[in-house]
Amino acid sequence: MKIAGLDFSGSDGVFIINEGNYTYDNASLSFLEFQNHKIYNGIFFAANGMNPGDVAHSMIIYDNRGYITINNSGKILIIDPNTVNMVGKLTGLVSPRYVHIVNGRKGYISDLYSMKITLFDPEENKLTGDINVQNNKPFNQHSTEQMIGYKELVFIACWSYDNQILVLDTLTNQVIDSINVTKQPNSLVIDRYNKLWVLSDGGFAGSGFGQDTAAITRIDADNRSVEMVLPFPSLNDSPIDLVINGTADTLYFLYKGIYRMPVTDQKLPDKPYIQIRNNDYYSLAVDPVTSIVYAGDAIDYQQNGLVYRFSPNGEMIDSFLVGINPGAFCFKY
Repeated sequence: MKIAGLDFSGSDGVFIINEGNYTYDNASLSFLEFQNHKIYNGIFFAANGMNPGDVAHSMIIYDNRGYITINNSGKILIIDPNTVNMVGKLTGLVSPRYVHIVNGRKGYISDLYSMKITLFDPEENKLTGDINVQNNKPFNQHSTEQMIGYKELVFIACWSYDNQILVLDTLTNQVIDSINVTKQPNSLVIDRYNKLWVLSDGGFAGSGFGQDTAAITRIDADNRSVEMVLPFPSLNDSPIDLVINGTADTLYFLYKGIYRMPVTDQKLPDKPYIQIRNNDYYSLAVDPVTSIVYAGDAIDYQQNGLVYRFSPNGEMIDSFLVGINPGAFCFKY
């Protein structure tokens, strides 16, 4: 691939979504091309002549379109993942966090502050409505974060001052249920046995919503019952980024290093699978094909960050510089 006239056609790799600094409009996009083991930085600017915006949060690829949420800019950029050229955008959002696409005519956008799920049409690249996610929750209305699909349902984590997983019926676009978990669920996955795993950070000391001991919760995705809660050792523990491998049988998360555990385990692992290097890791992903582990390092949150790669056995493969605050990954196969 050449940096001038980008062409990722036929190239497997991973996009690194670099948040940039809050209010500085310096988010960026990097791409690691697997075939030649080369990292390309600043590719959104190279393809489009501008930065993505203020705080890039997440990215998915669906039907040969990449959807990048730009949180503090209130927009979603839609790119061709082969050329990185922008082919559309969704604007007028408050604080978009994640995109989940049900089919070619229906997608959902979660939002930190709007207290709703926004509907959009991926074929026409336009907003089409919103879904009320309010209920009688005692603290305030729901913010919405990470989403994951299961059959005709979408499970939605409510993180900010919250302790619920909402259950959205994609056939009716209605919230039909909610599941109480430990406070501030920040990430969720579904395993090969149809179990929903939720990682909650527990909140923080002095919060008006209170603080719990962080925990991982296992839920039966079919009957939506809580089956197991695994608390972390200390009230001050704050784990993040629960992810799962391609065969959906091993969990990974960040907590004073990188931990992993088979989904059949009944307790949290005693020690990290990969130790902290220079700083605690900022973000985590596992390649769904090779099971190579990716860890972002924000360093001092001001300079360009690092990404480390580790083999499935936990041995370091390499590291490379990316943009400021590498916060998310999106694999392209």
